[in-house]
Amino acid sequence: MIQSNDIRSPKVAGTDIGVMTYEVKGAALTMEEERLEMLKSSKTFLNLRDNHTFEVQGYRILPYGKEHNNFPIELREIVKDNRLMPELLEKQIKLLHGKTPFLYKEKIEGKDIIRQPIDAPKIKAWLESWKQNGLKHDYRTYLLNVIRDFYWVEGIFSKYVYNKSRRTNGKLPVRGLEHTPVKRARFATLNKDYSYLPEEDEFNKFLVGDWLYPQGKTFKIYNRLDESKPFAHSVAMNYVCNSSFGEDLYSYPVWYYGLKEWLIGSNLNPKYINSYFKNSLNSQIHVLIPYSWVEKKRQILMDICKHNRELKEASKALVTEYLGVKEIGTEFRETMVNELINNELKKITELMSGEGKNQGKLFSSIRFLNENGPEEWEFKEMPTKYKEFVDSVIKFDERADQVILSGKGIDASISNISKDGIISKSGSDVLYNYLIYINSLGIPEYICTYDINLAIRLNFPKEAAEGIKLGFYQHAPAKQEETKPSERLTQTATK
Repeated sequence: MIQSNDIRSPKVAGTDIGVMTYEVKGAALTMEEERLEMLKSSKTFLNLRDNHTFEVQGYRILPYGKEHNNFPIELREIVKDNRLMPELLEKQIKLLHGKTPFLYKEKIEGKDIIRQPIDAPKIKAWLESWKQNGLKHDYRTYLLNVIRDFYWVEGIFSKYVYNKSRRTNGKLPVRGLEHTPVKRARFATLNKDYSYLPEEDEFNKFLVGDWLYPQGKTFKIYNRLDESKPFAHSVAMNYVCNSSFGEDLYSYPVWYYGLKEWLIGSNLNPKYINSYFKNSLNSQIHVLIPYSWVEKKRQILMDICKHNRELKEASKALVTEYLGVKEIGTEFRETMVNELINNELKKITELMSGEGKNQGKLFSSIRFLNENGPEEWEFKEMPTKYKEFVDSVIKFDERADQVILSGKGIDASISNISKDGIISKSGSDVLYNYLIYINSLGIPEYICTYDINLAIRLNFPKEAAEGIKLGFYQHAPAKQEETKPSERLTQTATK
C-alpha cells in the first residue's frame, strides 16, 4: 500500500495488480536559510577560511566573517527576527547610556573612586558644534550609534574629521567624529605577500562601501589613525573593539556562537505553530478505495474508448467526458483512471472545513480485496496530537528564553522577563542586580568613549591633563524605604 500525500499533482505507477498514486516532495528552505543562501550566492561569499584575504581596488581586504565577508549582515538577519534578543540588546544600550553623557573628573574618597561632574565650557561648546560644523550627527547621536555597534558586534569604526587650518585662526584640530557602521568598513593593506597574513599594523587602510553587493561599486579609502601621528592625514579612521580570543582584528560578540542555534530555533517556533494551525488543524482523513471499484471504472473508460473508435469510423461525435475525465479519445490511458480517482477525492475535500491552504487533507490508498469484495469507500479519521505538538514547541521556547538570558548575562529582574513572561515585581532583586550590572560596565564604557576622549585629548590637552573625561552618568537609586518621601522616585521621576 502506497499513500498519496497530495491529490493535486500525483504521479502514476502501473503494476500487475492495479494503479497506485504517489508524490515525492522536497523540503522548503526556512527564511533564515534563504537569507544565508542569498549571502552565499553573492560574489563576496568566498568560502574563506581563517586568515584568508581577497582583493578590491588593488587593496588586500581582511574579510569580516568565518566563511564570508558579511558577518554583521548574518548577525542582523538572525537576531532581528528574534522576539527577545533585540530588546535585550536595546536594554543594554539604555543601561550603558544611563541618563546622559557627562564630563567628569575622578577623585579618591577612602577606598572608592568617585566621579565628580565638571563644567568645562570649551569642551561642551565643541561637543555641541558638530552638526553646525558639517558633521552628519551631533555627539549624542554619535555615542548612541557607537554603543549600539558595541553591543551588537563589540567593535566600533569612527572617522576623525579634521579642520584644515589646525589650531590656526583659533580652530581646533578635530572638528568632530563620525560613526561608520561596521557592515560598511573593512581592514585593508597594500601588502601583496600572500605567503602570510599581514600583522595588525600592516592593515593601515580602511575601505568603506557596500560589501553585500560590491559588483561595480567604488569603495572609499581612508587611512587608519596612527595615534603617534594623529594629524598625518586630512581624515583618519579608527577601530576600537573588545578583542575576541583567537581572532584577528575584528571582534565577534562573545555570546553569538553559543546562542546562534537557540536564536534560530526560537525564530522558527512561531512559524511552526502558525503553519501547523494553518495547514494541519483540520480534518485528516485516510480514504480506502476498493480495488473492485477502480477496476469497474477502468473497464468503463476502456469501453468508452472502444465505443469512440466505432463512432469515429461512422464519422459521429465522440464521447469526450466521464465523471470529470475530459478529452477522452479512442485510446485508453491509465492516467484516465488516476484522474477519475482524483476528481472523486476533490469532491470529498469540498465538504471538509479548514482555514489553511491544505484544508480537507486526505491520504488515500487502494485496498486490494477479491473481486467480490465491498465496493463502498471507507473513511478513517487519522488521530492528530495537537496538544503534544504545541506543548513541545512552547517548552523549547521557554528553554530558549532561559538560555538567551543567561548567555547575555542579564538577570531576569533587570530585563523585565521572568518565569512564564511575568515581569519581575521584586524591587530588592531589581536594585541589587542593577547595581551589580552597572558596576560591570567599565570595559564597555571605555571602548565606547575611547575615540571621543582621544579627540578631547587632541583638542584640549590642558583639560585632558587635568583628568577631564567624558563618560555616561548612571544613577544608582536607593531603596525607597531609605529615601525621604520628597526624594522618592514617585516624586522625582516627573521633575
